[in-house]
Amino acid sequence: MTGTPLHLFCQKNLFGMPPKALEMYAQDNSGPNALPFPDSHVSPHNRVDHHTHVGLLKLTNGTGLTGFYERWATGFLKRIQSLEIGDDWIEMPDFMMFFDENFGSALVESVCGPALTRLNPEFNSDFAEYDRAMPGLLKGLPRWMIPQAYRVRDKLIFSIRRWHAFAREQSLNSSVDRDSDPDPHWGSTFIRERQGPKGIFEGIDNFDEDARAASDLGFLWASNTNLVPSAMWATLETFKDTALLTRVRAELDAVFDSTSILTASFSVQFLQTLPLLQSIYAETLRLYVRAYIARYTDRASLLLQKWLFPKKSIIMVSTYPAHMDNDFWNTQDGVHPVDEFWADRFLIHPGDPRSGPQKMTAHEPTECVTPDASASPKFSLAVTNGSWFPYGGGPRVCVGRAISKRCMMAACAIMASMFDVEILAEKTALEMDPKFYGLGGQRPIGDVRFRIRKRKM
Repeated sequence: MTGTPLHLFCQKNLFGMPPKALEMYAQDNSGPNALPFPDSHVSPHNRVDHHTHVGLLKLTNGTGLTGFYERWATGFLKRIQSLEIGDDWIEMPDFMMFFDENFGSALVESVCGPALTRLNPEFNSDFAEYDRAMPGLLKGLPRWMIPQAYRVRDKLIFSIRRWHAFAREQSLNSSVDRDSDPDPHWGSTFIRERQGPKGIFEGIDNFDEDARAASDLGFLWASNTNLVPSAMWATLETFKDTALLTRVRAELDAVFDSTSILTASFSVQFLQTLPLLQSIYAETLRLYVRAYIARYTDRASLLLQKWLFPKKSIIMVSTYPAHMDNDFWNTQDGVHPVDEFWADRFLIHPGDPRSGPQKMTAHEPTECVTPDASASPKFSLAVTNGSWFPYGGGPRVCVGRAISKRCMMAACAIMASMFDVEILAEKTALEMDPKFYGLGGQRPIGDVRFRIRKRKM
């Protein structure tokens, strides 16, 4: 199965891909793997699906992952350290906006470098407006009904084209090492290998400048739309619960000193072994990601239990029913309902059979035991296959899952180490905006007012 019809729909309606370039996607039946399907007659240079997929894998899971993360961490730290936040509380209007402006802009710069926003100073604010306009574009509404959504999309494509032209000219007149990452003009090897001389899109038929820009717009939106709000929710939930914040800080203080975590040089691999922080990460995605996983039976019919999906069928699976399945998830007998955040849901405490993500079944023993308070809990996703899938699954599982975990956990750790934050918004403002249902990471429906100061040690 593939996701081809969904890709075509998004490229056209969300990212403004020109018709001739869309046709190249539609004609590409060669598959994402190194060897094309035997019955495919697509020319090697026109295997747009395979070429772009390989580039994404190199950036998010291969040789580019470490540099990608370190550039983001450096940029995020630089932004929040430059804010005028002192020992006294200051109020700010929206925690989501705070993450858009600091976390999200650092994410864009980690891939595209500083030239994109230097040439287009309004790019980040335009991008935030575009993201908010996404529900209308997703419905395929015409330009006359949502003119501002199309205007801001057109402006972003023009901005990316301007940056591409600048980077192309600069790279032709310089002697940058082909293995240099970051690239001083393109921002990263990933973008250079897509857009630069002898890059992926230079060899694909009918890919003009608008098509190249639309493709990069799609990548930037996909990398931001889930990760930025998810990182915000993880951090917000940590600060909302003072007891949880104390535990997170204790977990961090036990392994990191006060300087290493503020230099983006602390071991992110070690950070990802911390059980409580990992549980916060997993619980955030369970509760706040509501995505449709789309597949297409392009080559044969599919029999799934009692359901038969004919060839050329579109299959849409929502993460919501599984993530909210009261029969599967451990709620501690209703103390921690599935529709509420519980930081410990993915922790297994030695000696406590009632802990862990899965609800005990009726035939399991229910006698009371005394948990071993001296033993450290363990994070576990072992039993959640088919019940926790915020990234989808199968060959088309989200390629960004490794960078997402790193950035989400690091952002939460950095914010908890540097600041005190109090959420001032009413509970109604923290509800998820239904307009974004199905798009992945959910945004709050209202402005999340908060106050912030340097951490009181």
